[in-house]
Amino acid sequence: MPGNHVFKLERKLDTTAARGLASALLSHRGQPLEIDGSAVETIGGLAVEVLISAGLQWQADGQPVSLVSPSSRMEDVCKTLGLRPDAPWLTEAADPGRSHS
Repeated sequence: MPGNHVFKLERKLDTTAARGLASALLSHRGQPLEIDGSAVETIGGLAVEVLISAGLQWQADGQPVSLVSPSSRMEDVCKTLGLRPDAPWLTEAADPGRSHS
């Protein structure tokens, strides 16, 4: 999405990093956002919850949000939790074009 702000996620997103992640994301509220997950090596459940919450907040605000270039570790964690690696805040029902396997 051209013109969007790109927010690069840290390498380590454990429980202690989740609060800082939430604050950092909220500082970009009100503008289109691309979340770059390419550097993520460690991600915990609380950080995933923060990302879900942010995605839902951006949608509620009517602002575009996307997760770009998720690392393989981030993809694995999302898949293990039953979430979409490209947009963990979306459910299958919210994306009728996605095939159900």
